[in-house]
Amino acid sequence: MACSSRNSLHCLAGANDYRTVDIPFPAIGDRVTGDAWLGWYTTKDGGQTWRTRLLPGFPQDTSTTGLSSLLRGYAAGADPVVRAGTNGLFYYAGLVFNREAGGGSAIFVSRFIDNNNQEGSAGDPIAYVGTSIVDRIGEPPIPPPPDHRFDGRPPNRRHRDDRGRKGRRWDLGAGASSRRRCPCRRSR
Repeated sequence: MACSSRNSLHCLAGANDYRTVDIPFPAIGDRVTGDAWLGWYTTKDGGQTWRTRLLPGFPQDTSTTGLSSLLRGYAAGADPVVRAGTNGLFYYAGLVFNREAGGGSAIFVSRFIDNNNQEGSAGDPIAYVGTSIVDRIGEPPIPPPPDHRFDGRPPNRRHRDDRGRKGRRWDLGAGASSRRRCPCRRSR
């Protein structure tokens, strides 16, 4: 769980969520039962009340956001980690995978923003922004959109961050090896 850097009453939590276990999978082979996924939980009153949702991309998700999620096609999710960033950003990391032999897996980071308002989606100030794949083992179950990059910039190009510092970013797209460098910015 992490509380917003904009408003300490606005918090985001993550957990393994087992409500999808009892929901049948869509027609995928002979699979008839669901698996655990990742839940995200928000409060705007310091924990007095909570709202709960599943991270977009779970197998039964038919929403527009879910159908376009980079997590779509994985059967299960686990081990969430939530951290607050600057300016109301939240980072939600975790694992998604398929249990079948040879099934792929991925490490991802989802981003959320605290808009610090009460008029947001259903009165919730914390909104889902998007998800990036950090590393993947095996083939993605559903191919990612063309030219998907970790941060939207071409790989291995020097750039200046928001504070004008020079750095370098690495692309860890599909088929990335665990022997590659960290998908982080290296400052000079």
